[in-house]
Amino acid sequence: MLVALLCAVPVGLFCQDYVPTKDDLARFPKTKTFVVLEDNPLSEYNMILKEVMPQEWTMTPYDFISWKEFEKRRVDPALSFIVMTQVGQ
Repeated sequence: MLVALLCAVPVGLFCQDYVPTKDDLARFPKTKTFVVLEDNPLSEYNMILKEVMPQEWTMTPYDFISWKEFEKRRVDPALSFIVMTQVGQ
């Protein structure tokens, strides 16, 4: 039953508005990646990412930033971001 419901959901609900271009993908390895943390300093998401990133992330240099800092930097093409988003309602 759950499978049938998932199949009935329009695929567009799982898509983001922006699709990376070939240029974006080619530029990615040259960027610095920023992990955008939740505002709650006790967030489990924040704690897990701070633990896992040093162990797993080797593609680019990285650092952690706040949502406020993300809003300032998000238009810089020399940067990339890992951002938690909410899908659906």
